[in-house]
Amino acid sequence: MEFKDFENDYQKLLGLSVLYECGMSYDKKLSQYIKQIEKVTKRGFRITTLPNILFSFSGNDRSGYMKGRMGMGRISHCRLISEDERRELALSWTEEKAAKLIREDLFIKINTLTLKQLQQIQDIIK
Repeated sequence: MEFKDFENDYQKLLGLSVLYECGMSYDKKLSQYIKQIEKVTKRGFRITTLPNILFSFSGNDRSGYMKGRMGMGRISHCRLISEDERRELALSWTEEKAAKLIREDLFIKINTLTLKQLQQIQDIIK
C-alpha cells in the first residue's frame, strides 16, 4: 500500500496508519512511531501529535516547518502501513519492551545471587 494508490482521492487516507520515522542523520537507529493521518491537503498530509509538520505525498518527507537550516541533520519521514503491519509492529514493540524490562530486572538482581544460584542459572542457559 502506497500513497500513489490513492492518487485520485487522497481524502480516503484520513484515519489510515503511517510508520513515522525520525532522528538525526548521523544516528543509525531512527525512532519509530505509529501515527494516523488526521488531515489531507492537495500536496501532503498531517499526522496526529505533529500538527506543524506537513508530509509530502511524493517524497514522504516533511516540508515547511523546521525545514532547511533549522532542521539540519534531522530526518523525518512517513510510510503508509496496513492494519496487519500495524498490529505486528505494535506486538513486536510490546514484546521487545517486556524483554528489556526483564533483562534490567535480572541485571539488578544478579549482584545479590550466591555462587550456587549463579551456577544453576548457567546450567539452565547452556
